Amino acid sequence: MNDAAAGLHDPISERALSFARNSIGASFAALFWIDASDVGFTDFILLDLPKKLMSGYFAGMSNFDPLSIKNTLNYERRFVTLQSDVVRDNCPSYDHYQRFLVEYDIEDEVDMLLFAGSQPIASIALHRRPSDPAFTKDEGYWFNLQSYLEFNLQFHPRVRAWLLSDALEKRFGLSPREQEVALLVSNGASNCDIAELLGIKVGTVKTHIINLLDKLGVTSRYRIMALCRNIDVIGTTRA
Repeated sequence: MNDAAAGLHDPISERALSFARNSIGASFAALFWIDASDVGFTDFILLDLPKKLMSGYFAGMSNFDPLSIKNTLNYERRFVTLQSDVVRDNCPSYDHYQRFLVEYDIEDEVDMLLFAGSQPIASIALHRRPSDPAFTKDEGYWFNLQSYLEFNLQFHPRVRAWLLSDALEKRFGLSPREQEVALLVSNGASNCDIAELLGIKVGTVKTHIINLLDKLGVTSRYRIMALCRNIDVIGTTRA
């Protein structure tokens, strides 16, 4: 029933997706992790959504999707319904994409952007058949659902890593490379491990460690590890 893009078991994402689908009463659901790829995502989890639909989507239908992640990010709303006037009046590809969905007995779709702070981290798409309940027009309901999902995804390792990097940059002025090294140190990686993972020399890793000690105001790599692990899911350091 659940199908991750790379065959990975992701219980936090799966629970969030299942909750969203069941709350709305939709037949199908999908969660997409936002990145900088051509379609806006690479990793995704499907909940009963036909695999053939995703194959068709990647085969070219993504170019006609008015609710693609790139398009949704341009809307001034965190959720958009396919049949809403916002999409129908402003997107010439609406009819083409709608006919594609009808092939799979999908009448409507709503996409919700999920954020960590100001950063969009994921998108959840809910698809309803004609026999499913109509999507509610109560914006407060959608807002509360989004808030609940965003709160739960803050505990996901992917989101925690982003929040930690964000905190390290804003609080301590770490460069992107220094953030990578700090994250690896916090996970117990040795200098040799870090060098291999990042494709750099061990001597360069040692230089980054020295810079981290100075910027973070600590005296050992174990202190780096402790500081990183004490930065909580909302990006602040515990006292």
